Amino acid sequence: MANEPQPQNASPEGQSEVKGDKIQEKEVVELSGRRIFLVRHGERMDRVFPGWLRLGFTDLGAYRPYDLNMPLRARVDAAVNMILKLHENTKCNLLFVVHAPTIDAIGRSLMNKPAIGLSNYELSKMGIHFPYASVVALEETNTNGKWQLMPNVLPPISFLDFSNRVNINFFTRS
Repeated sequence: MANEPQPQNASPEGQSEVKGDKIQEKEVVELSGRRIFLVRHGERMDRVFPGWLRLGFTDLGAYRPYDLNMPLRARVDAAVNMILKLHENTKCNLLFVVHAPTIDAIGRSLMNKPAIGLSNYELSKMGIHFPYASVVALEETNTNGKWQLMPNVLPPISFLDFSNRVNINFFTRS
């Protein structure tokens, strides 16, 4: 009994963690009670709107809005912020069912990460990072209304050669 290995995180999550032979206290963050769930639906932009990729990107893969209603970042920010403002005084869960690139855009916006221009190639590979039916969950902290990732809030589903696991390293990139 005395020689049994101890679990790596013997304390409750968010309280402390073991690194080497020392326990380091983690900052406990007070949450507002608001959560956002970003779910990828099963339609591909290139199949639903085949001409959009050709019109929306240059030959070098840079985004090019072809009409004034398609700015790089304003549409996502404005829509999400309007919905959040409608529910600013309520503890609630909000569900957005969106395309893979929109999961990335909304998440980056809420976590105050810079917008990154993706090439046509990178955009076409978004489904690898956010497969069909994948879920990204964010929760708001009471510290300046910042949003943080809720990792593994829903367990991923795997069947044969399919998994809906999100590539968290891609999602949290700088």
